[in-house]
Amino acid sequence: MATQRQHWSLIAYDVRSPRRIQRLHRFLRTQAYALQESVFAWYGTEQAKLQLQARMLDFINAAEDDLRGYRMRAGTEIQLWGKSPFVEGVFDTGYPPHKTHIIENVTAEVPGDDEQDMDEDAA
Repeated sequence: MATQRQHWSLIAYDVRSPRRIQRLHRFLRTQAYALQESVFAWYGTEQAKLQLQARMLDFINAAEDDLRGYRMRAGTEIQLWGKSPFVEGVFDTGYPPHKTHIIENVTAEVPGDDEQDMDEDAA
């Protein structure tokens, strides 16, 4: 019997009930890497994905909730800006392929702030 190829998938959800969110989130944290509150990276075969889907459907109400999976092509990297979901300084070969972009901390100026400051100085 030939072995099935494994691939990465992104799983995202929008669940209405706080209780269902909690249950689904807790379950997915045991099965995949949490990237954001409701986005996970999962690695496995098509057969394992079908089993995962069946389990995830137990946690949602299909009439109210939205659950999605996106298969990543081989060699695709997840692009990360801001805080990384991965533990810094820990090398884990199980992490999904990713690239972290360094962003300098720059305070954003709101358009019009200079004009307001000038008005206050003139008063």
